[in-house]
Amino acid sequence: DHRDLHSFPTRRSSDLQELTARNAELERRQSQLESQNEAVEERITVVESERTVLQQRIAELESESTVLQQTIAEHNARSEELKKTLQTLHTNAQTTETRINDMLQSATDSAEMQQNLDAALQRQNDLAGEIAGLKAEVRKIAALNTELSARLVVVNDRNRALIAENRARAQHEAQQHEEIGRAHV
Repeated sequence: DHRDLHSFPTRRSSDLQELTARNAELERRQSQLESQNEAVEERITVVESERTVLQQRIAELESESTVLQQTIAEHNARSEELKKTLQTLHTNAQTTETRINDMLQSATDSAEMQQNLDAALQRQNDLAGEIAGLKAEVRKIAALNTELSARLVVVNDRNRALIAENRARAQHEAQQHEEIGRAHV
């Protein structure tokens, strides 16, 4: 019976147009959100890659810092050894000088005493040369220690800067994730 067909409610054309327009708007917004989501995921991948590179660089700098600290420790140990050797040589030189003075006081004109005196003077000159060489080496080590300490400060400053940059990026990523989460809701 065709009367039964008229008992069902029908939509007006304007209602259908409004629903179609809302549906199109929702599909457009969904497409935008999906595009934004893809862009954010790509950015996250890039940031994670950058984070990995930064972490590798931090590890390299920490390794370099460790090597520099070890080198400084080795140079400090060598410097202490050289100071001890220098002190020993200085003591030997004083002893030799005392002997020479004693020999000069009791020296006679004999050739044997002259030879002994010449040998002692030569030994004193040799010791003076060794002392001068050791002092120069101590100065070089001190300069190297100063340079290595300065490099260590630079490495530590770089480590701190990279760590701060990494933290800032992590905070920025967290904010982006939070904003995306809110946008999806």
